[in-house]
Amino acid sequence: MSSILKVDNIQEKTASSTIQLGNTVSEDVTAVTSSSGTLTLDASVGGFFTVALSEDVTTWTISNLPAGRATVITVRFTQDSTDRTVVSTINTVAAKTAGGGGWTMSTGSGVIDIVTVLYDGTNYYLVPQQAWS
Repeated sequence: MSSILKVDNIQEKTASSTIQLGNTVSEDVTAVTSSSGTLTLDASVGGFFTVALSEDVTTWTISNLPAGRATVITVRFTQDSTDRTVVSTINTVAAKTAGGGGWTMSTGSGVIDIVTVLYDGTNYYLVPQQAWS
């Protein structure tokens, strides 16, 4: 499966060496499941993943991160009828969180946490938005 990035307008801002995207950016939504406690996200298929939790996630990996580039991935976790947990460690590295206290998945049947993962080439930063319903 190939990922398609649709952009209405692209402008290069040469003064600051940045690119400006006009209007909106859209991506494919990739549904993934964990198996034996392991959740694997493949960055080569896109940057937005949905996970309907059916078990605790004890290992979380992100494969195919582009070398030398900052990457942003968003994951929407949805609890099932049993409260599940998700580790705050990605690719065996403890992810950094605001205040340094880690992230704990919200509880309750059908509750949603949306977690943005920022990867700077070395560190993973988790930005959770919790308890959507």
